[in-house]
Amino acid sequence: RSPIFHSKTRHDHNQREALPLLEILLSHILFAMALSTATVPQMAISRPSLPSQLRSAPAAPSARRAMASTSRRNALKVSAEENPILSIGSKLTGPLKPLMKAEAKWQAELAGAYDSSEVQAQIKAEITENPVVLYSYALSPFCMEAKKALDDSGCKYKLVNLGLEFFLMGAEPSRKRQEIGEMTGQTSMPHVFIGGESIGGMYSGTPGLQALVDSGELTQRLKDAGAL
Repeated sequence: RSPIFHSKTRHDHNQREALPLLEILLSHILFAMALSTATVPQMAISRPSLPSQLRSAPAAPSARRAMASTSRRNALKVSAEENPILSIGSKLTGPLKPLMKAEAKWQAELAGAYDSSEVQAQIKAEITENPVVLYSYALSPFCMEAKKALDDSGCKYKLVNLGLEFFLMGAEPSRKRQEIGEMTGQTSMPHVFIGGESIGGMYSGTPGLQALVDSGELTQRLKDAGAL
């Protein structure tokens, strides 16, 4: 066979190998576009209300001090209703996690060889030097919701934008995402670290940001980390 025939055969073979990756990429793009239309729930800082008797009459100085103390203890309780569209979307992408982990590794390797221990050292420095770290994509509705939750809690946190979306990252962010996956088992974003510990994303992880909001534990975890 002629060299031209062999070259064409190899080219066709490479095209067939690339098709599954292109299909995965396209499905993620369409999924992200669909979720971008979802409404991000309004988060609020709930503050204790006074009994009607106290509202109708002036309080004594001792009563005012007691009410102020109670108010301080109960302030910054984050409340939010779960976004049903994003929650379902998170569950639907669960079975895709092995593919997403494989894609993350492929994308990092495509950017060229690198020292994984050096990248992990950078990540460890970020999550230990800051009480809260949010790794995020700028266009992801899941990341927008996680950012809103942290903003409304009033906590101090470091935002690390890895890119507009997973398929629009450069070499260094791709490597960082891969090594976050190696360290925690999760390559999807958002990824939140509180007090140097991974709590995962918005609806997944250990236990996930929404789970901490629902259980009422988020405020205490943020206080323990020095973020409030």
